[in-house]
Amino acid sequence: MNMSWRNVSLLSVLVAGAIAPGGGDTEAQSVAGFSTGAGLEAPALDPGAPEAFGNELQWTVIHASQFTHWYGGSNLENTGNGYMKPTIAAGGWWAQVDLPAGSSVEAVCFLVYDNNDNALWAWMEFAAHESSYDDATAPKTEAFGFTNTGGAATPGYTRKCITPDPPVVIRSWADLNDDGTSHYVAYKVSVESQGAADSTLRFFGVQLLWRHTISAAPGVQTFPDVAPGYWAFQAIEALAAAGITTGFPDGEFKPTNPVTRAQMATFLARALGLHHPY
Repeated sequence: MNMSWRNVSLLSVLVAGAIAPGGGDTEAQSVAGFSTGAGLEAPALDPGAPEAFGNELQWTVIHASQFTHWYGGSNLENTGNGYMKPTIAAGGWWAQVDLPAGSSVEAVCFLVYDNNDNALWAWMEFAAHESSYDDATAPKTEAFGFTNTGGAATPGYTRKCITPDPPVVIRSWADLNDDGTSHYVAYKVSVESQGAADSTLRFFGVQLLWRHTISAAPGVQTFPDVAPGYWAFQAIEALAAAGITTGFPDGEFKPTNPVTRAQMATFLARALGLHHPY
């Protein structure tokens, strides 16, 4: 179908849900109340809409029940009110971070309870693993930050946050170890407890503060009438790369033309992956 677009400002709404895996924002994003570093207290910003659309900041929560043990041989146990406790004196648990490719993670906050001056949540981390196909390219783990509740500290209910600088852009295919070969990548959050196997240590889950991003614009333009200097160039190129728009038969995009209802329906169906009844 021939595609055109008049109200180009609407492009960013579609583009935010159609992100090329290798991209990131071209402008730096700032978050009120954040400082760079690990082991920080709670950020000042708490977006009101946990499932915002577009590129607004939003929270995603991974509950403690989604974590599985990676050492220690024991899962977490429910203590009531949504919190879970370790059942061994030293153990580690992790969960996969399942966000869309291109998401920019700006903070990772661990919701924990520590009321034991002889025990602590010793290691709370945000990291990624790069896989490998053969012995010539070794797997790689990259940590983006960690925090803990402190050895003698008893903060009670608290939130300990990691704020990566720059923000971590989620990619399903990347070269973390810089060996020139990309592989599939998985992201994780993990917690480790030390010193107690009771409810003096409790864990609710992890909050991820993130936003959709628009993939970086290519070096060569797709449409002859949309040059790199055009104000909507990045958004239009992202739609083209995602297959949402294909332009007119003459190869042009015609960014100032009106859009028909049929063209809008095609844009939306392609962006949202409609329709699958079964």
